[in-house]
Amino acid sequence: MRPQRCRLPARVALASILVLPALAGTSIGAAAATSPVTLSVHVGYQDVVKPGEWMPVTVDAKNSAAGLDGTLEIQEALNAQPGVGGFAIYQQPISLASGASKRIRAYVLVDTTGATITARLVRSGRVVVSQDAGAGSTTSTLIGVLSDQATALDSFAAVHPGSIAARVVHLRADEIAESPIPLRAFDILAIDDFATDSLTAGQRTAIADYVRAGGDLLLGTGAAWRKTLAGLPPAILPMSVAGTTTVSTPLLGGSPLEVASGTATPGNVWLAAGNQPLLLERTLGAGTVTMATFDWNQEPVAGWSGTAALLRQLIARASFGVSGSSQNFPNGMGGPMIFSSQPSISSKSGALTSVLANLPGLNLPSLQLTGALVFLYVLLVGPVNYFVLGAMRRRALAWVTVPLIAVIAAGGAYGAGVLTKGRSVQANQVTILHLQPGWDHAYQETYTGIMAPARGDYDASIAGGRPLISPISTNGSFGPGSGSGSIRVNLDNNGVTLPGMTAFVLGGFATESVAPAPQLSGQLRLLNGKEKPSLAAYRLPIWVTRHGSRVTVWGQVRPAGGTPQQVVIQNGNRAFKDVKTVTTTPSGYFQVNVGRQPGSKWRLSWSGFTSRLATAG
Repeated sequence: MRPQRCRLPARVALASILVLPALAGTSIGAAAATSPVTLSVHVGYQDVVKPGEWMPVTVDAKNSAAGLDGTLEIQEALNAQPGVGGFAIYQQPISLASGASKRIRAYVLVDTTGATITARLVRSGRVVVSQDAGAGSTTSTLIGVLSDQATALDSFAAVHPGSIAARVVHLRADEIAESPIPLRAFDILAIDDFATDSLTAGQRTAIADYVRAGGDLLLGTGAAWRKTLAGLPPAILPMSVAGTTTVSTPLLGGSPLEVASGTATPGNVWLAAGNQPLLLERTLGAGTVTMATFDWNQEPVAGWSGTAALLRQLIARASFGVSGSSQNFPNGMGGPMIFSSQPSISSKSGALTSVLANLPGLNLPSLQLTGALVFLYVLLVGPVNYFVLGAMRRRALAWVTVPLIAVIAAGGAYGAGVLTKGRSVQANQVTILHLQPGWDHAYQETYTGIMAPARGDYDASIAGGRPLISPISTNGSFGPGSGSGSIRVNLDNNGVTLPGMTAFVLGGFATESVAPAPQLSGQLRLLNGKEKPSLAAYRLPIWVTRHGSRVTVWGQVRPAGGTPQQVVIQNGNRAFKDVKTVTTTPSGYFQVNVGRQPGSKWRLSWSGFTSRLATAG
């Protein structure tokens, strides 16, 4: 019966072990449910997400208790695979006074369809409250509309050229980012009957940069042209608008319509009523600005059945690059891709894995250090060992001391190697600049690979503005026995933490930003205080050949304006006389036959310059 009496305490202990975790979970759930802080999380524009692009994550935090200071963390996770890591954690300090509400907006690279964005408030390492984003929808074609009219251009969603199904989202002014990179998600950004002068300077610059980087901007004008164009840079507009006029044309419903009039800049007018442009476009960099000289919300256009055909043309021209540029895909590796999103910077980093993980050949150890270690070893094994054992009258112990000294010397050599070479972090960085004609900025993507010498957490700081940061595709998963790891991005100071890195396993991050475009500059070098002879040869090259009694003279000048120039051919030995004046092509070339002259030397004279001397051959 003794074994039966011992079962009761064992059963009590087992029951306690099973019940305690449940009670703990219940208390945590109750604490979360009764948290005085509430979070509301929305991803994308009106909960519409375009995978592969940077999407805004808007978090509204409200505190109904005592003030608190903590950290707001935003992270993407897979619904069906909760254990899968590798997604970045974006964090930002937050301070909530009692009764206060705050809205925080961050941009997250939504690279996986079906993922959930989670926001959590953490204080002293403990999660105060956590909230998943609400259910949303995805699209491959996104059209953003800035308008004071709630239904402006909604008809875009009803046309499907080439099976394209576009989603239209109406934007508030604060949803326009001050960087063109988040705006890249829009296949078309439309502005109609909206006061653009209410936008910040950063937002206006971002719109202009969005176009030059490959975006498609649609403008509606008409009677509201001042309101719509007031805040936009004149350098991007297809027309310098001076006023309005009234036209009646079957191209826009047939009824009288007030349209903007003015001077069109060089571009393409693809719909016009006589001499009055109705739809015209201007190519800037890799993108296009299309201006409708009418208001899309104004009758007869607003209720006209033919409007759908115009919108279908606009989507087709934006998606298929009818104007000759590759809208929305100028920076992708591999060229334009229709019906799908551009590869994200995280995905593109996979092509650079071998470069980012490259370990350069190590330099030879210091000759002085190697010599000192060898000298010390020989000194210890030889004289020191001999005299010390002799003084102790124990020379027979040499078979013990010699191996011991060898072990100590090997350990010293290893320690010296670790101190001099083994503690450095290897970083490889690749930066790609995408330039466009006439754009004083450049789209910049930078890939950073880090190889750590030991396991641990590593911090990096990114200088400059506010780039968008994402982990590289092989972060923490390059090499045997490694696992995918996430990074932490501090939105407040551009700091990046790579937690739990494994020794000599590739980790890293990629950034996207807009940087000042590099400028070309020239420099004139002198030889002993004089111009080098090659300067004259470059400025006015000349070539002379003899054909019997005739001489062929070929040359070129380099005018700045690209217009035909007058060049004088001269002949002589010491003194030169004019032989013939020729007119060049717009590129500055000329070739002419002249009669043989008494002088043996030929040269060109143009705009105060003379060429080097040439001899007919």
